[in-house]
Order: sequence, then C-alpha cells, then structure tokens
Amino acid sequence: MVLTSPDLLPGVDITDLTVGADRILWVATNNGIYGWRDGAVREHLDTFSGIGDNAVKQVYLDGAQRLWFVTADSVGYATTGAQVQAPGPAIPITTFELPTTPVPAMAALPELTPAISVTMTSERPPAPPDPLTGFLQEIQAFLKKLSGR
Repeated sequence: MVLTSPDLLPGVDITDLTVGADRILWVATNNGIYGWRDGAVREHLDTFSGIGDNAVKQVYLDGAQRLWFVTADSVGYATTGAQVQAPGPAIPITTFELPTTPVPAMAALPELTPAISVTMTSERPPAPPDPLTGFLQEIQAFLKKLSGR
C-alpha cells in the first residue's frame, strides 16, 4: 500500500521517511511524526508529546532503534518499539536545543593547485642485460678452467 499525505491528515506535508526493524514507517511532517504500519497511523508524536516543534525536517533510526528527529530549534530522539518500558501509549522523548547564536565563520582556506613536474629526455634507459649472454659467458669461463687455458 502506498502512503500519501492525505492518508495522514489533509494539509500534512511529508518531509522525510525512515523505517524501523519493527516495520513501522516513521514519517516526518509539518504536523509532527507519524508511525504508519499496516495501512494505519499507529503513533503520532507532536509538541504535546515533547518533540518541541511540529515542523519536523528529518527523521533517522539508529542501530538502537532510537528515532532521531530534527526541527527548526531542536534535535532529539524518541525511544521506540521494544525499548519502551513505561506502560501506556507514552513514548519517552529526549530533546536538545540547537544554539541560537550564529556559529563563527571559518576563515577561507587558500585554493591549492597541485604541481606536477615532468622531465622529458631523448635518451633511452639502458636495456637490461640478456640473461642468455651472461649464461654463455659463464659456460666459456668454466670450459677454460677445465681445459687449463
């Protein structure tokens, strides 16, 4: 089954998606985060749940199945699936506010241009010695020793 924005609520815009090990599709929207499975919304995280801002830009599931999310003013994660220890529908959420002061700009780095040096020569490198010539010379020297000359 295909999921579209009207399946969630009219006027909801989907901004990002991720899928968990439990096959729940987590959908970031301008109205919070929806957990979609088997053709229906199973979870809905919004400002009342603790995500801070309903306009969620991105969602990501890490290896521990924590659902990370990014809003305009915070980053956080929701503990999902089998990790939820509390009884009831509440999903624990942890948020971290993003700094409001601008980050100082880094100084521009100089542009680096690689330099390659090539030297051309008309001389040919010496050819490697012929192994057969050296072998024949050794045989001649051996025969001279045998003959006593």
